[in-house]
Amino acid sequence: MGIRPQNRSSRDDVFRAIEEARIRMENKILQVLQYIGEYGLAYAREHGSYTDRTGNLRSSVGYIIAKDGTTKEKGGFNPNANSGTEGEDGAQDGLHFALEQLKSFSSGYVLIFVAGEVYAPYVEKRGYDVLKSTEAESKAIAKRLFSQFSK
Repeated sequence: MGIRPQNRSSRDDVFRAIEEARIRMENKILQVLQYIGEYGLAYAREHGSYTDRTGNLRSSVGYIIAKDGTTKEKGGFNPNANSGTEGEDGAQDGLHFALEQLKSFSSGYVLIFVAGEVYAPYVEKRGYDVLKSTEAESKAIAKRLFSQFSK
């Protein structure tokens, strides 16, 4: 047994309400992803255990949020004037690396968080924390926040 609208305007009202709900949900998802990105950014800046001599590594840290391959938000990728003289290069490298990673995600929502300097993995292999703890913290926050959607 289906529901049949009594007239055309009530049918349009149903479709309009569904579209409004979809937009609200999309906005909420993007808002949560941006919160996670900003949280991870602050966490990475506070807990990065390496000495950033040029400013490039710390400046290359940032995130992008995309839906269906289209960037919706970004954060970080800012030269840090207190961390060295070449932070501008790192910021550009980080954003470029994140956009390259985005090419692997053409559908759905995605939060891509990177340290965009090519030597970031080597710094971590030497025992310094670049993003390892940030990843764990961000995943925990994401799990907690997105679990609220199912309630």
